[in-house]
Amino acid sequence: MSGLLAAGLLPLLAVLGLNRLIHRSLAAPRVPEVGEPEGLPWQSVRIATLRGRSLFGWFIPAGERAPALAIVHGWGGNAELMLPLAAPLHRAGYALLFFDARCHGRSDEDSFASLPRFAEDL
Repeated sequence: MSGLLAAGLLPLLAVLGLNRLIHRSLAAPRVPEVGEPEGLPWQSVRIATLRGRSLFGWFIPAGERAPALAIVHGWGGNAELMLPLAAPLHRAGYALLFFDARCHGRSDEDSFASLPRFAEDL
């Protein structure tokens, strides 16, 4: 009986281990943020996600009725990499939200990052 139990558990453990390995191999590298928006009014924000995590971001306000843009980095990046866009977009009259997707920059970790979860953050 114990041999049957071991024979059933071994493939299950192998599949779980392989699943974990695949998720780890797909993880985006963390690029540390060392800067912040300069020369513009801004505030740090935390945004709650559907899965109970929080995203880090910078909000740069504009006029009371200004249109707003959410600026998102690419895979393996962070909000700081997008900051060169801040001044020209702000001069054009936009309020701006630069944020780190989950498992990127200063945002919370999750079990894994994927394009569907990246889109969920939007």
